[in-house]
Amino acid sequence: EEIFDALETLDFPRDSYIVIGGASLVVQDIISSTSDIDLACSKDFYNELDWSIVPGNFGWKIKSKGIFDIGINFYDPNHVVWIRGFCFADLDACYQLKMKENRERNKDVIKKLEKILKK
Repeated sequence: EEIFDALETLDFPRDSYIVIGGASLVVQDIISSTSDIDLACSKDFYNELDWSIVPGNFGWKIKSKGIFDIGINFYDPNHVVWIRGFCFADLDACYQLKMKENRERNKDVIKKLEKILKK
């Protein structure tokens, strides 16, 4: 519920961004919690945002405001699922992101996703 409540505070058209990473995995019952909400959007939408620019993974620039981080690198509107009126990265997109991050703490999540996706 906390993720949905937080998303309600965003004053963005709901089709202009995708919830990715941990928040997408929480909503889809793959993990139990996350500390922030990562978003992806088109380059045009990203350029319109008046948020602070911060360094992200892999040296990418992302914008940040409160618990939200947004970037363009994992924006893939072909791999989404709509849940309660919000656009989330589907499990395959989440798997690709976790594989790219290649973090030790994500190994169990990757294994779980591989089992679900039959990879």
